[in-house]
Amino acid sequence: MAPHTVLVAHDCSDTRRVLAHQLNFLGYPSLEVDPTLLFSPEAPSIPAELTAILIGGNGERDVVFKHVNQALQTFGDRARTTILLCELGSPIEQENLQDLGLDGYLTLPVHHGRLEAALAGIATSEAPAPETTTPPKTSPEDTTEVIVEKPLLLLAEDNPINQRVAVLLLNKLGFRVEVAVNGLEVLEAVAQTDFDAILMDVQMPKMDGLEAARRIRASDSPAVDPLVPIVALTAHAMNQDRRRSLAAGMDDHVSKPMDSAEISEILQRHIQASRTRKQDTATTGKNAGETTAPMVRV
Repeated sequence: MAPHTVLVAHDCSDTRRVLAHQLNFLGYPSLEVDPTLLFSPEAPSIPAELTAILIGGNGERDVVFKHVNQALQTFGDRARTTILLCELGSPIEQENLQDLGLDGYLTLPVHHGRLEAALAGIATSEAPAPETTTPPKTSPEDTTEVIVEKPLLLLAEDNPINQRVAVLLLNKLGFRVEVAVNGLEVLEAVAQTDFDAILMDVQMPKMDGLEAARRIRASDSPAVDPLVPIVALTAHAMNQDRRRSLAAGMDDHVSKPMDSAEISEILQRHIQASRTRKQDTATTGKNAGETTAPMVRV
């Protein structure tokens, strides 16, 4: 049976667009709407049955909770579950969730794996165990928290202004960021830290991004994880630039200035795939009786 629609209600169009892309990738139809417009004449028709309602906003907490309350009172009985979308660092009390009639919350940016597990748990009537930090739901008053770990990025960018702009954007999207100003600093950083992903400027002094990527991918790589996702940053969007980046061992390519929805989707996709790879490697090693590094938490 085909899954029912997931209603995505958030006041940020980029957030709605990224979630819609993730849901489409997971096979769930979605309906995106600004919660302030849910009850306006131009509001879309809400289906009679919903897989889930994902709702939140960036405004004042009281205003966001007011919209959440109105939406759930009107549409809550149509959904199998209702989840609050919150920004990293926003304190959420159990009482708030219970008062609003919410089943739990997800922290933005939402990883593909976290979202998939939550929705799969709904579909099979099972609590999404990998994501719970409270006991499984045993009564209507119980809530399940779904918490996303904050990914760590390495930004390789030599221009101070571009650094500041990129760091602000990435922090707003929910990422931690360390900065390197050239390829040599990149190699030093990846030798010491297991980053979730690298955003690599192609043109940098001392050593450019292409050469740094080649050395990370080399058989004698200094990196903690030689397969760390690398996304090229260039001032050009030409196919030949993309081909050069991929040929150097990078996983993806984006042009400056970065689009927040695009870079969020790209990073989440590659980070989730990388973490799945690490989990699979750790599991395979244990099954073979090998000693493995600690599994990365997702």
